[in-house]
Amino acid sequence: ALLTPYVESVNNWMCDYIEARGVAVPVFGSFNHEDDNEVARIDGPSLAAAVEQLGAQEVDAVFVSCTSVRIAHLIAGLEAKLGKPVISSNQALAWHTLRLAGIRDTLPGWGQLLTL
Repeated sequence: ALLTPYVESVNNWMCDYIEARGVAVPVFGSFNHEDDNEVARIDGPSLAAAVEQLGAQEVDAVFVSCTSVRIAHLIAGLEAKLGKPVISSNQALAWHTLRLAGIRDTLPGWGQLLTL
């Protein structure tokens, strides 16, 4: 599943980009914000509800796109509730940066990705 804060034109591009790389996006949701300042103000309960709704469907994982989305502190709890990975842009960026730097430490409590 894919959750974004973006407007329709960006959402369409995101889905097309991901699917062109062989990853299906069977479930999609968006907050439809144009202003990045608004994105940073999407509250935790709204993010959690959206992830839970998307993740309750038959999907392997939920990807939350956008570095302005403040969801890192919710990921571990959402994964426990859904029984599947929840990955955010910032979480993936942090994991990849650590690996590029040769750091293989795990960070339990911040989602499955950061335990790999």
